[in-house]
Amino acid sequence: MLLRGERARAYNVGSADPVTIRQLAESMVAELAPGTGDRGRTSTLPGAAGARYVPSIDGAEHELGLRVRVALPDALRRTHDFYRGI
Repeated sequence: MLLRGERARAYNVGSADPVTIRQLAESMVAELAPGTGDRGRTSTLPGAAGARYVPSIDGAEHELGLRVRVALPDALRRTHDFYRGI
C-alpha cells in the first residue's frame, strides 16, 4: 500500500468473511487463552442483530492485488506474539 497505493487513499484490509464481535472475542479466547471459560458472557437481546463489522476489501484486492492468505486464528496468534515481542 505504501509503494503501490494511491496517495491519501484509505484501504481496508482483513477479510470479507463476516464475523460478529462475539465470534471474534470467542476466537481470541480459544486461540490465546483456551480453557478460561465464559467469564463475563452476556446474551444478545432476542431478535437483535449481533454487532459486526465487515469492511469492503475490494479496493485492496482489485487495485493492489492483495489476497487473504492468513486464517483468523493464525492472524490472532501472530498479532499477539508481535505485541508480546516474541
